[in-house]
Amino acid sequence: MRIFAFLERDAILQQLIEGVIVTDVKGRITFVNDAASRLHGVAKLDVLPEDYSEMYHLYTEEGHPYPAAELPLSRAVLKDEVVKEARWRIRRSDGTEILVEGNARPVYDEQGRKIAAVLTLRAL
Repeated sequence: MRIFAFLERDAILQQLIEGVIVTDVKGRITFVNDAASRLHGVAKLDVLPEDYSEMYHLYTEEGHPYPAAELPLSRAVLKDEVVKEARWRIRRSDGTEILVEGNARPVYDEQGRKIAAVLTLRAL
């Protein structure tokens, strides 16, 4: 039954227009939907917060390398913050850049324990 729930979740998240990235409790990326993959030009799993910027080529709006600890998803994972309407640049491997806006938050279970974090993003 639990495997079905994961498959169902993945199928639903793949249908969304917004990009969705999900991590485990330590921040390791466990899921990237198709929209997020298209925005980034990659879909790398098992990436930890300290490597988000480098692996996904993330930059500030001004074009400077985005400090990994300050990224919205990192803040949700490491500081239990809810981040709304943050903006950053993605530099794809083909050299194109896009500006995106996103929201990140920790995810808690019924007992109030953090079990994951989620980032949603869209191109501006």
